[in-house]
Amino acid sequence: MEIKKFAPPAEDRTVFKTNLVRVFVPKRPHTHAEYGGHLVIQTLEPHAFRGEFSEDERHEVMVLSQAVEALMTTMLCADFCNLQDNGNWAFLPGGTNQRRCHLHVYGRSSEEDQYDGPGYQRWGMSLDFPHPTELARINGEPDPDGAVWLDFIHPYSPEQIVLIEQHLPGLYQNFLECGD
Repeated sequence: MEIKKFAPPAEDRTVFKTNLVRVFVPKRPHTHAEYGGHLVIQTLEPHAFRGEFSEDERHEVMVLSQAVEALMTTMLCADFCNLQDNGNWAFLPGGTNQRRCHLHVYGRSSEEDQYDGPGYQRWGMSLDFPHPTELARINGEPDPDGAVWLDFIHPYSPEQIVLIEQHLPGLYQNFLECGD
């Protein structure tokens, strides 16, 4: 697999939205697209903690987490997904110091274990992210450009984003109807 830097887009890309919640592709994904990738679920109303969600927001987040997981495991090469309620980086220097609750969905694949480069995760292990200001290393040496590890994560291709936008609404509807 080629190690190369990727220029992030200017902003996150919303790929699905309801009246209460959106799913977006982060402008700087944390896991590689070829192994399932990374999507984020976030309420439109800002909350610091899940306990602040309304009943409808809780329901929408849960249904969307099921739909996103189904999408990643059936169409985006993930064997399974890890879901994490992060938000810690708001407290790093230069951050907002205000937590915004959101749910990260990370695709995981046994294929990822065949490569050991920037941003790759070990199969069967918990996700391991370096400090965001840690320099990426290539062959044990600091990257000459001084880029952070996120610059080496392979983003979704335009075709994968179209696939997500086309199929996520139907998966959401299917899971929504299962609960009624």
